[in-house]
Amino acid sequence: MRVNFTRYGLYLLRWQASTPILVGVVILLAATGQIVSAIMANLIGGLIFFWVDQFILPLRLSQRSGK
Repeated sequence: MRVNFTRYGLYLLRWQASTPILVGVVILLAATGQIVSAIMANLIGGLIFFWVDQFILPLRLSQRSGK
């Protein structure tokens, strides 16, 4: 298995960046309660990091079909 260390490094940086962003959202929404702020933080994180992951980890059609 070949490892693309550049993409792997970018993914690790993205993983680390997600923590302070999500904590910031939880702090800003703390007045709404723990469950609501956690749900909102996860939704916002998904909206942001879906696009970041698409940039870091693009899949070619041939990779998805197993060719």
